[in-house]
Amino acid sequence: MRFGIFALLLCLSGSSAWAQKPTIAVLTFGGPRGPAARSAIVQRLTAHYSVLGSAELLAACDRLGIELSRGKNLAAAAREVGAFAVVGGSLKGRSLSLAIYSSHDGQPVHTARLPWRHRSRSAGKRAIEVIETGLAKVPTLPASRPTPTPPAAPTPVSPPQTPPAEQPPPAQPSPAETRRPPALDYSPTGDDTAPTPDAGSETDPLDDPLTTVAADRPKKLDNFREGPRRRRRGPAKMTKVKGTVGFGATMRRFRLNDARSLHRHPTYSSSPAFLLRLAVQAWPVAFFTDNLWSQLFLQVHYQRTLGMSSRIPDANNQLVALGTTISELTFDIGYGIKLGRSSAAPLLDLSAGYGFLNFGVNWGQVTPSIPSTTYRYLNFRGGMRFPFLPYLGAFTSAAYRFVLSSGDIEFATDEYWYGPAKAGALAFDGGLEANFFGVVARLYYGYTRVFTTFTDALNRLNRGARSAGGSLDQYHSFFLALGYQY
Repeated sequence: MRFGIFALLLCLSGSSAWAQKPTIAVLTFGGPRGPAARSAIVQRLTAHYSVLGSAELLAACDRLGIELSRGKNLAAAAREVGAFAVVGGSLKGRSLSLAIYSSHDGQPVHTARLPWRHRSRSAGKRAIEVIETGLAKVPTLPASRPTPTPPAAPTPVSPPQTPPAEQPPPAQPSPAETRRPPALDYSPTGDDTAPTPDAGSETDPLDDPLTTVAADRPKKLDNFREGPRRRRRGPAKMTKVKGTVGFGATMRRFRLNDARSLHRHPTYSSSPAFLLRLAVQAWPVAFFTDNLWSQLFLQVHYQRTLGMSSRIPDANNQLVALGTTISELTFDIGYGIKLGRSSAAPLLDLSAGYGFLNFGVNWGQVTPSIPSTTYRYLNFRGGMRFPFLPYLGAFTSAAYRFVLSSGDIEFATDEYWYGPAKAGALAFDGGLEANFFGVVARLYYGYTRVFTTFTDALNRLNRGARSAGGSLDQYHSFFLALGYQY
């Protein structure tokens, strides 16, 4: 019997403690993933608070005949449902914004923005800490002013009278009225008047309460850094134009091969020659919008040797220096894809275009001993950029070049040169790139390998014409480039 009474008292004390939980209202969070974030936060809040939703506030507004908006109307709706504070939020990307409103005047007492990851305990803990900080700032509602009682008049001396009949006790207020906070003074004179809809603009609804709330952000939330927002023009951190000028060196090695045993063709090898390289890359759509099409880019690069010469024997077997040129021009159109949301996420560039790679010797009066080449090709390229430091990153790319023609090397006579050919090429490059406030510096290495097969080699060999099975043409380039990006 005693145990049953103890259990009953324990249940009653538990229900009483539950009834004493303070009541707050949590609005529907803005953003596509806002409801999921709200559910995770409400699940933690229910341990210490009685949590209401937007539906209860909207129903209270209907009963009061007002619209739900920040200010007096929000305060009146919160008092109507017995909530001493209202929490609003919005989730954009991985940034969660929170605002805590007081039922005293419907104005925010605390706002913050913090990083958010779904199903992250640390993120949920930070959100609860922000809400607790805001709830601690909610002022205590003032008690209703007691009606002043006039002083009692002196009782005149009179004969004894029959005592008056007992009056019934005054009616007790309903539970709903006892939980409702007392009305607040809205007028300067102190008269209690019913709240009216706020005369705000259409840009001040409570579907996204943080759009008009001043940022009262904490200075530091773990590893998340916040600072004053800069006024942005156009897409944030989106490069629109980049141009560089590079100086370096290039080398070429050209070799013919033949299926006949003990037959060797002459090879051509150049020493490093001075190289000038110009490159421009532009994102034209980024000038107008920051949507998916803003990642579409155009790029062109041109490089050419300056002051290069080749020492080739003449008819008297004397070495003479002949002017030589190596040049390359490529046009590409492509699209960039960021593989992640962080600022250090790698970027994938895919592009296609057209170009040519030319090698030529100014023979003058000397009989040509090696063929000139002009490879015209379709370029299919894929590249990666790795911004592993705020001002420093690495880049690399690989391209396959579908060669359309090879130039003079395909000249089809018995004396010059080797007849029709099929060719292809591979190109690789990589290096480091630094960016200091728009000034760009690039350290670059590139390698191009062109392989050619002569399709008429057997017929030319049988009739005694100049012939070769194929050729291998290799180019090595390295340079330092400086430029600017906007």
